[in-house]
Parts: sequence; structure tokens; C-alpha cells
Amino acid sequence: MESISSARLLLAQHYGRTGRVALARQQLDTIEAGMPAGTAELFTGMLMGLQGWLDCLEGDHARARRRLAGAVRRMEKLAYMVAPRLLVGQFPTAAWAMAGRDPVDGARFVGAYDRHADGPGGTGFRQFSAGAAQEIRLRAEAELRAVLGREAYTRAHAEGRGLTVRQAAALVR
Repeated sequence: MESISSARLLLAQHYGRTGRVALARQQLDTIEAGMPAGTAELFTGMLMGLQGWLDCLEGDHARARRRLAGAVRRMEKLAYMVAPRLLVGQFPTAAWAMAGRDPVDGARFVGAYDRHADGPGGTGFRQFSAGAAQEIRLRAEAELRAVLGREAYTRAHAEGRGLTVRQAAALVR
């Protein structure tokens, strides 16, 4: 089961990165349907975060924000102990989702991500491949810079670099 779910996660990521969002959602829905009752919220939160990324790809930033907030709430209890990078991995997608609503917080999320993405702690398990994470981060930055301008983006990004993972996660929630 675990190897099939891992393959489906990779396939969903591939589909999303290549513009086939409906197929990506089918993979995530299949994984979720196969999860037994009592599955750790770390994993259900990860799936919710992936759905938020797909929402951003479709331009539904409001739904993405709701899903990402839910993902962080689900993951927080366990993530700080075993996989803080899963929480940090939500920040670029949250930044992207905030571009049209609160771009200052969006730029803070990018700053927090830049500070903590390769930091110590956890198992190193990540939601996205390095390439996908970089694409999401760059997309978020481009949209935020377009809204804020260079100076405001740079200032908010610097503020985000000063946030702890817990502080940034609280802003996502």
C-alpha cells in the first residue's frame, strides 16, 4: 500500500507540474480513499496541502488558502517532532495563494521558507521534489513582486526570514 501511495504522490506531482490538474486530483483522491480510519493527520494534512497547490494552479486562491490553513492545522501536532520540513513546504504555496489577498504575508512566507527550507530537524521527508518546490517558490515570488514592487517585497521577505517555523505556520492558519 505504501509504495503504491508513494507512486501516486509522485504521479500527482508530475500531473500538476505538467498542467493535468484533474488527473493529479484523481491520484490524490485515490490515495485518500484508501487511507484507513485513524491515519495520522500528518499525512492527511500533506494531501490537503497538495490539493491547495492544485487550487493555486487553477487560480482558486481562496480555496487554496482554506486548504493550506487546514493542512497546517492537521500537520502541526506531529510535524514539529518528526517532519518540520512538511510544514515549511506549505509556505511557498501559501505565499502564492496570498498574492491577491495579503501579499505582505505572502512575501513573509517566502522569507520564512528561504530561512527554514534546508534547516536542521526532521527526517528530511518533503512533500515536493526539489524542482517542484523551486517552481512553486519562484511562481509565488513573481506574483508577489508584481503586486508589491521590489522594495515592499524585499522588506516583507526580510521580516519573514525573522520568523520561526511556528510563527510562520500561525500566519498560514
